[in-house]
Amino acid sequence: MHPNKAGIYEHDNTTPASVPSSDHVASLTVKVELVNQTKTTIVTDTKIDTIKKRQPSTKPMRVSAKITARNLCALGWQSNGHQKEPASVFACYWNGLSKTDKEVYKCKAATQLKSAGVSTTGNDVE
Repeated sequence: MHPNKAGIYEHDNTTPASVPSSDHVASLTVKVELVNQTKTTIVTDTKIDTIKKRQPSTKPMRVSAKITARNLCALGWQSNGHQKEPASVFACYWNGLSKTDKEVYKCKAATQLKSAGVSTTGNDVE
């Protein structure tokens, strides 16, 4: 490596790179020591309560027209006096149902889809 007219060292691909001089090694050692001596302090806010959580909606649940086990259950749930309840309340209800109860709704959904002429797979009615 040789300096150009501006005093900048440029590496050409025809000559092998030179081994760093002892001055460069000493300079790098000092820089590494300075970096290692620098302490970084990270200040965090310990008030976890300040994080805003997304509040569940209080608007009444709207059921889509798609025929699924969950939607059929939601329609039945709403017809039993839960028209004003938000989706989060229904989600708790649905998640609390047994597998047997959910299977009943899956069968109802499959039957309705079949009568509508729609071919179904297991995922279509869930």
